[in-house]
Amino acid sequence: MVKTKEKEDSSMEEMRTKEKQIVYDQALYEKAYEFAKEKHGTQKRIGGDPYITHPVAVADILKKEGYDIEYQIVALFHDLLEDTDAIEDEIRSIAGEEVLQAVKLLTKEKGYDMQTYVTRIRQNPIAYAVKGADRLHNLRTASCTSRYFRQKYITETETWYLSFHPDIPAEVEKLKSRRNATRQQLDSARNRIQEQIRQVETRLDINRIQRAEASNKKSGDFKVTENRADLLKLQASLPQELERITDQGEAALRDQTEAYEKAKRELGLFQNNVDRQIASLRDSMNSPLAEDYDETEILSEDPEFRTMIAPYDQAVSHEETIVMRTEADVEEQAKALHGLQRVRDAKIEEERSRLRQEEEIFFTAATVIGVILLISILLSFARRR
Repeated sequence: MVKTKEKEDSSMEEMRTKEKQIVYDQALYEKAYEFAKEKHGTQKRIGGDPYITHPVAVADILKKEGYDIEYQIVALFHDLLEDTDAIEDEIRSIAGEEVLQAVKLLTKEKGYDMQTYVTRIRQNPIAYAVKGADRLHNLRTASCTSRYFRQKYITETETWYLSFHPDIPAEVEKLKSRRNATRQQLDSARNRIQEQIRQVETRLDINRIQRAEASNKKSGDFKVTENRADLLKLQASLPQELERITDQGEAALRDQTEAYEKAKRELGLFQNNVDRQIASLRDSMNSPLAEDYDETEILSEDPEFRTMIAPYDQAVSHEETIVMRTEADVEEQAKALHGLQRVRDAKIEEERSRLRQEEEIFFTAATVIGVILLISILLSFARRR
């Protein structure tokens, strides 16, 4: 009985000790996290996420794999000496000498030698485990970088870090295959955009043909006739003809304006589609910075990425040119309509003037003939007397 009670007391004491350790570990982790978050401050990953998300992700990998709190704290601190203004005494005061030494081993000094760097890490179990988790997370998020950097990172991993974590080889293969998938996605999107351009051009060409035919038809409406009856008929129909021609011209202008507005809307949708596809590519590539990645080499400024999306930019520029050409056509059509109206008014005024002249001649001749007839009648009466 005594031994059983002692065993129970020992078990209870062990449980209390474990509970205290858990509480202590949690408090230490939270303190370390707040310190690392403060030091990384406004640093961002490529996708815009706070930089602290990377060390937290590395710590989570180690926690899920059952590593002690010291490993997790080193994961939170592993970039502090290299990328922030944190100093060794601050790290030592929070987590102790063992954590500090592991962080120092993980810190790359200027002009470091890779062979020496990796060899020293291998000699420290904490630094070795953290480096493996760090490399694993960076591989999972390295697709957001340029092809040159990805190739460099893959080669470096295969040369120095392949054995640091059992999942690293598989992630290297995924990163290799992801590049090919991205290129296929770009090719597919480019083909869809080119087809959209062909469709828009076809519609605009049809509109131009229709406008040309309508313009030719309108120009035939203005014929100057020498026939007096036609002149009188034209004069009587001037108000209706003026209204008809004006309505036709305004309708043609409205149709062309609608075509232009439609082309503008299509361009807006087209640009939004391109922007969404490019944004989707960036999002699918994930956001956090990979190790050693230069923050100035952001994706949107990367020469290779710009080359990859050049067909999108060219397509947008081409579509804008089409819309500008359509706008110019609208203006030209409006000018042509106004010119047509001026010609019409001039022709109508010319016919009116001719009609007035002929009427004046007619009345003058009639007056002269009347006077002659009157004189003849008077002379005839005078002779009879």
